[in-house]
Amino acid sequence: MFIVNQSLGYLLGQAAKKTVARFSQLMQEHGIDIGLSGWIVLSRLWEEDGLSQQEISDRSGVAKPNISTYCDKLEKESYLVRAADQVDRRNYRLFLTNKGKDLKARCQQLAQQSNEETLLNLTEEESAILIKLLRKLHGE
Repeated sequence: MFIVNQSLGYLLGQAAKKTVARFSQLMQEHGIDIGLSGWIVLSRLWEEDGLSQQEISDRSGVAKPNISTYCDKLEKESYLVRAADQVDRRNYRLFLTNKGKDLKARCQQLAQQSNEETLLNLTEEESAILIKLLRKLHGE
C-alpha cells in the first residue's frame, strides 16, 4: 500500500525544505540579503566565474527566465556584472564583483552548517551512505 508520508518523493522534499529553510534563516541572521535565488546564481559563479545565464540555468536546473530575474537583482545589488560575450555579442557573461566574491566563504559556511544540522540525527556512516545514494539517484 502506498503511504504518502513514507514515499521517497515526500521524504526527499521534506528533507530539502528543512535544509533550505534553515539555510535561509542562517543567511538572514547573518545579514546576507541574497536569498535562495541569489545563492543559486552566486554558488555557480563561485565555482566558475564568467558563466552565461544559460550555463547557470543548465547547471542549477532552474529555468533561464528565472535566472535572468535573479541576475537582475544581483546586478542591481552590485554582486555581479554582465559583460558581452566575446564570441557571441547577443549573450552575456556574468562576473562576480568584489562584493560577490566576499560572500563566498560566509555563505559556504552557512550552507555547510545547515547541511550538518539536517544530518544531525544520523551517524557519520549513515550520512556518507545517504549522500552516496542521493548522488547515485542523481546520476553521478
